[in-house]
Amino acid sequence: EMCKVIEEMRKQEREEGREEGRIEGYLSLLFKLLRNGTLTIEQAAANNETSIPVLLDQLRNAGYDVSLKENGTVFGIES
Repeated sequence: EMCKVIEEMRKQEREEGREEGRIEGYLSLLFKLLRNGTLTIEQAAANNETSIPVLLDQLRNAGYDVSLKENGTVFGIES
């Protein structure tokens, strides 16, 4: 019985780790597309069904030093 509980906990931890990895990979790709101008911040926010400030906060919380240029493109440094 205890083994089943431990196995279920490990399974849940692996699933959470995979989800975190997917999110990190997605944000990394998104940052690169924004930085090189392939995607605008407006397009990225619309595709993510969020606002520009929220999207910028998500990127910053993931460790990206991002700012907006006057023309609306993103620049920053990957941490």
